Amino acid sequence: MNTKFETADLRWTTYPADDGQWEEISGMDEEQNSVRTFEVCQVHQPNQNNWLRTTFVPRSGATYVYAELRFTVVECFSIPRVTRACKETFNVFFYEADVDLASATFPPWMENPYVKVDTVAAEHLTRKRPGTEASGKVNVKTLRVGPLSKTGFYLAFQDQGACMALLSVRLFYKKCPAVTVNFTLFQETVPRELVMPVTGQCVPNAIKTSSRPLSMYCREDGQWADQAITDCTCAAGYEPSEESTKCRACPAGMFKAVQGEGGCQLCPAFSMSPSPGSSECSCRIGFYRTTKEPVTKQCSTTPSAPRSIVAKINGSVAMLEWSEPLENGGRDDVSYHLSCHACPERQSCQECARLAYPPRSRGLVDRTVTVEGLQPYITYSFQIQAVNGVSDLSQNPPQSESINITTNKDVPQPVSEIQQTSVSPSGVTLAWPFIQPPTGNILDYEVKYYEKGVGGPMFVKTSENRVTLSGLRRGAVYIVKVRARSEVGYGGFGPEKAFQTYGAGKTPLAAREESSVLSELGYFIAEVS
Repeated sequence: MNTKFETADLRWTTYPADDGQWEEISGMDEEQNSVRTFEVCQVHQPNQNNWLRTTFVPRSGATYVYAELRFTVVECFSIPRVTRACKETFNVFFYEADVDLASATFPPWMENPYVKVDTVAAEHLTRKRPGTEASGKVNVKTLRVGPLSKTGFYLAFQDQGACMALLSVRLFYKKCPAVTVNFTLFQETVPRELVMPVTGQCVPNAIKTSSRPLSMYCREDGQWADQAITDCTCAAGYEPSEESTKCRACPAGMFKAVQGEGGCQLCPAFSMSPSPGSSECSCRIGFYRTTKEPVTKQCSTTPSAPRSIVAKINGSVAMLEWSEPLENGGRDDVSYHLSCHACPERQSCQECARLAYPPRSRGLVDRTVTVEGLQPYITYSFQIQAVNGVSDLSQNPPQSESINITTNKDVPQPVSEIQQTSVSPSGVTLAWPFIQPPTGNILDYEVKYYEKGVGGPMFVKTSENRVTLSGLRRGAVYIVKVRARSEVGYGGFGPEKAFQTYGAGKTPLAAREESSVLSELGYFIAEVS
């Protein structure tokens, strides 16, 4: 309410009803604006009790309402023939109600049931001189009305013998305006007490980072206390803006991986974010990122094929070497897989068997591998694939390079019929039939053996078709295979055979019987792949 801007009848109620002393008139304020005012000046008669009451004023949720009064009061001594009944003060009251129920007689025109706000005295008195109008400064007084709890209230003014004019009444309440602090919004709040705690909430696209309540205090004067408890940060895909009051979406082509104060970044190489507010950038078609790689890492692709495979053959052994791919896909974890197919003469090709690939055939880091166990009269096709950390994510097979080699047809045949001629607790003597190579002579034999289930292989060479293996463990089973070498190179190893040294407390006869039994039970192992 602000009567300063009212030009029509205010329809306020006066008492006494039949001969009310408050008179509503139109006038001009100090700025020469038309206003509605109330005047009263019954200073010559004692025991004045003149009331003026406003219309019903909704509380609008306020606990305290402020009344700004603009008024003038005439100095009693400047009024001719004034009596001691003249006053230079007036009283202000309020009455609460849930509905507009006031009438000419209700509430009763007395201090109770009305609640007194204050007795108002003028700071500046107006002097009235004979033959002239009263002149002086306008008084402005602001009163605190309350506490209020019902739907609305009436404001009332009691004159007890003053000569005064009520120029305007402005009713207002104070509220803390909506404010955003550190991505935390505190809504507009009407204080209900001297200091009132207000719960905040994170602004859109901000996230609370702990269980602490978000709060700030609204003071009765409508000002926020400086201290605020905030705990909101911008979510992933959004960056701080407008002095930490908003979280702005990262534009297309940019991203923000984690929540917090950081800003948006350009998408890593070979990735994109087609829509705003992205927390990561998707790899372009043909490019990938593993699940263990951070979203800040650039996307990569599969490598091109290995180049320039070279094969060096020595009998049943081949050494393969190659050059790195022209393109590594943007990664430094390129490795290689080796596969093999054997193609005997006048037969269909099949996956290779009985070959060894020191150090291994898959996941090779060095660009070289040894192939052992090649058989004569066979063409081998070796394929080398280049792979890296994202090859498994691609729907296309790894790029590869192939090479075909044919083994020498003149190397000796594999040695297959190995027999035990003697045995002791620490050794065994073996013999096999003489091998006649296709051309030339046998230069020597290479024996490969190892204890079954224990350790790696050992090698020994002999120029004759027999060998004694010594330094063996008592009662242990040993796996043995033999190959022959001529002037053109080594032949392939024959099938593996199993032999056992004497056990503790056994006679030579018992040992020979055990060897026979072992042979019958299948301790002579067939060819292995």
